[in-house]
Amino acid sequence: MAKKKTTKKNGSKKKNHAQLVEEVVKATRTNGKAVAGESFTPELADNFIKVLKRYKAIDYYDLGNLLECPPYVIDDLIVSHQDLGFGVAVENMKVSLARNRKIDKSQYDIGSGTKIKFGIASDLHMGSKACQITRLHQFCEICAEEGVNHILCPGDITAGYKVYKGQEVELFATHVDDQVDCVIENLPRGFEWYLLGGNHDMSFQINGGIHPLRVVDMERDDCHFIGDTNVDIGILEGVDAKLWHPTGANTLTRSYKIQKMTDLMTGEELSKLIDNPLNSSVRVLLAGHYHQNLCMISNGNILALMCGAFEGENGLTKRMGVTPNIGGYILSIEFSDAGGLLEYTPRFWCRPAIEDDWKNYVTKKVIKFVSKKNLNLKVA
Repeated sequence: MAKKKTTKKNGSKKKNHAQLVEEVVKATRTNGKAVAGESFTPELADNFIKVLKRYKAIDYYDLGNLLECPPYVIDDLIVSHQDLGFGVAVENMKVSLARNRKIDKSQYDIGSGTKIKFGIASDLHMGSKACQITRLHQFCEICAEEGVNHILCPGDITAGYKVYKGQEVELFATHVDDQVDCVIENLPRGFEWYLLGGNHDMSFQINGGIHPLRVVDMERDDCHFIGDTNVDIGILEGVDAKLWHPTGANTLTRSYKIQKMTDLMTGEELSKLIDNPLNSSVRVLLAGHYHQNLCMISNGNILALMCGAFEGENGLTKRMGVTPNIGGYILSIEFSDAGGLLEYTPRFWCRPAIEDDWKNYVTKKVIKFVSKKNLNLKVA
């Protein structure tokens, strides 16, 4: 079973960095009196993020000199912004706005023995008018009936903003906070969720510094943000799954991209075997992004899947001539004691898209805005 995480912090989310900064400053005071280690202003916190956006990585002490503040203030700035969902990272005395995060793969072992069953739900795109939350709940009902406790999500949990031309008119929630609220309120309970950041999720961090999945991770104990784009996590002792969210359009041959990825993975696994015969472990590839489903064995011993989506047609998929495969997988696998594939059963649950399903699942914050347009909406 997955290791339990510590209780996450609860707190109201704000609308922009300036308001977040006010919360940071307020949180570091007690009865109006500054507590030890707090002396930064909203202006300093704003400059802190501006500097990190400008430099890929800046020396810890150079950052202090540039902002003209002592180390303990830099420490406060780093910790406070991390607590609010900013991807601030410190490694080898270098401070940066992280695009990715390093994890202990064993932290996420989700089974024991040689058999495992888990769910896969990719590309939820919460905040999009094409998102299929009803279908996601129906899929999760099947998962619960099948005894599934863990669901892996290979990217694009949120819809992001301005990821492609014209996307902003296809969203019912445009702000990062509203999309985060949509995930927190509508992601089905009763499972442990493992969330990979995709290009849509990362659009908020690239443009504003806040990663929506870091906030979801803090707000819900059953949600685990594992990193961005390409992350290996443990599913059994000595067996890993690679969650991958590529970029760009797929090719005419649907399997081509994952075949190329498994070729690369095979080379990496052979390198591991040369260095350490017991270190070869990646046996499952779960690919998001393409909104298509496919299951294949590649290079003999890697099970590769395109994982479908829970978003219907949008402006981009229509222009590209892509019909999304709405649904998710329930995947059962048996491995040998050495970690090799013995048997697998991929069950893809698929359904047609529900038109305007988003109207049943807008958050309380968003409903105040869209109700001005006299839409018949309700909060789930």
